[in-house]
Amino acid sequence: MTEIKDARSISATTWSDQMSVTINIRFLVNVIAVVGAIVYTYHTLVTRIDHLEAQAKHFDERIDELQSLHDAEVEELKKWYQEFSINPFKRKK
Repeated sequence: MTEIKDARSISATTWSDQMSVTINIRFLVNVIAVVGAIVYTYHTLVTRIDHLEAQAKHFDERIDELQSLHDAEVEELKKWYQEFSINPFKRKK
């Protein structure tokens, strides 16, 4: 008699249809906590960097404004000194 061989009768290993994945609850909670902490830290850093960039831009604008005011005051003082001829930096001829 000849035996009829099916796929399982050949010398191949079979995999179980019952696959069980177990995850420790404490490990899962720790993973969620660590991921949450990383996301919160990233969000905080990005928000802080954006805030600092906005502040730097505001400071640059304010510095330019103050510089132009200073230059105008210096020009006004130069005119005043030249008008009354009491300029201490004027060269004597």
